[in-house]
Amino acid sequence: MTQIRFNPQMPKVQKKASSPDEKLQKITITCRDQDNSLKDLLVYIQKIGNIGHSVSIIVDPDDKKYIHKFGWDGDGSDYIKDIQWTK
Repeated sequence: MTQIRFNPQMPKVQKKASSPDEKLQKITITCRDQDNSLKDLLVYIQKIGNIGHSVSIIVDPDDKKYIHKFGWDGDGSDYIKDIQWTK
């Protein structure tokens, strides 16, 4: 007869540590931004968010029909690694 014993000292399976770059996404925007407003907005979010500052981004706050609030967790997981502009 075979006897099987449970060994509570068996090592636990370790999850592979992920690097911060594994969670990055690439977003491509093709646009007409004549006054650089979109560019300035993204650069500003990168500047204040990457130093660990969480912000709320509110779009069209004066119009209840179109108002929308976005959160940027600069203290946590949100981060802009790189912004590149081409013409």
